[in-house]
This record gives sequence, C-alpha cells and structure tokens, in this order.
Amino acid sequence: MIPPDLHSQMLRMLDGELSAGELAALEAELEENPEARKAWQKLSRLHSALEVRFESQANVVQMPVVPID
Repeated sequence: MIPPDLHSQMLRMLDGELSAGELAALEAELEENPEARKAWQKLSRLHSALEVRFESQANVVQMPVVPID
C-alpha cells in the first residue's frame, strides 16, 4: 500500500496541479518504487476511462420528455 501523501500527489499530477519540483520528485519516486508505479498505472487508467466516459456523456443531446396522455 502506498502512503496517502503519495496517492494525493498522483491525483494532483493528473489534475495538473504539481509544481515542477513536485513533478520531478514524483517521477523519481515512480521510477524507483515498483509498488507506486503499479498504483500510478491503475490510477491513470481509471482517470482516462472516466474522462472518456464523461466526454461521451457530455456529447449526448438531451431530448425533452414529452408526456403522452
């Protein structure tokens, strides 16, 4: 299990919220730590899948409901 602060950094990386120094430190950790790298791969795949799903739902035209009497 990875530390909560590392998981938080990964989430911030996905959101583009890390400074250059934080990004370099996280990349170094991911290179050195196989467990962290595996967690990053899972998290980034999930993030990508959710983005694709959200984008596909955002493109759906909402049709008004017409009551039938």
